[in-house]
Amino acid sequence: MGMRAFIIACMLIAGCIQPVQAQVKTTPDTIKSLVLKSKQKIKQLPFQINQSDTWHSKDKVDHLLSSALLCAGTLYWARSEQNWSLRRSRIVGVSIPLAIGLLKELWDGFQPNHVASWKDVYADVAGIGVGFVMFNE
Repeated sequence: MGMRAFIIACMLIAGCIQPVQAQVKTTPDTIKSLVLKSKQKIKQLPFQINQSDTWHSKDKVDHLLSSALLCAGTLYWARSEQNWSLRRSRIVGVSIPLAIGLLKELWDGFQPNHVASWKDVYADVAGIGVGFVMFNE
């Protein structure tokens, strides 16, 4: 799934936009025209993705470390403070930093002086892995 399709899915779920409603019989031609209209609307979004982002930057280290600490902290909180099961703690410990990382990139993509980066998301996922290993029982 591309970044634009992911954004559209999030916006549909959040209720920010309404799905295209077909008022006529659904035939292959009407479905094709709806898909084309949807693609055109997606291309009009002011979302920017950085294609020339490098792996060797302080930003990637920041993403990795913050996700690692957030994951380890959430795992500790869920397991020790909330006394949740190991399975539930792991689900929460991975889900929260992943959601925060994805939402941050989504936010960056719509800001005028920022751009989203898939490499930042990968750094977040790597950080979650590090945090998971740090607090593995």
